[in-house]
Amino acid sequence: MKKIKLLLWSAVVATLSACSSSSPEALEGSWQLTHIDGKPAATGVVLQLNLKDKKVNGNDGCNTFMGMIEKATDKELILSDLATSLMLCENMEQPDLFHAEIQKVKAYRVTQKQLVLLDAQGQELLTFKKE
Repeated sequence: MKKIKLLLWSAVVATLSACSSSSPEALEGSWQLTHIDGKPAATGVVLQLNLKDKKVNGNDGCNTFMGMIEKATDKELILSDLATSLMLCENMEQPDLFHAEIQKVKAYRVTQKQLVLLDAQGQELLTFKKE
């Protein structure tokens, strides 16, 4: 009986841990933008984070971008040296807003295959879903 209780308790802890991850490894991979400043975003914006190489890259819906991951801890995420290609697309409003917001990122939260990038005050800037 004790073994069953222990197994059930372990399963509950594992399930709860999977719901809200705050390790830098949870950042790894490809993410699709769903919201900017809490408002739905147009499709096509992709963020890729490579912790091993400390690189970030992706597509803002018009241009490709790249940069460095300066710091990634359990809560902090600081990106640097962000650069973008210079194609001119018909509607640059979302790409311009995306770049303005990604420059402000200082922290993050990962829950159930969702990545939320936050500013220094903890305000939500960009929300992504795992690809």
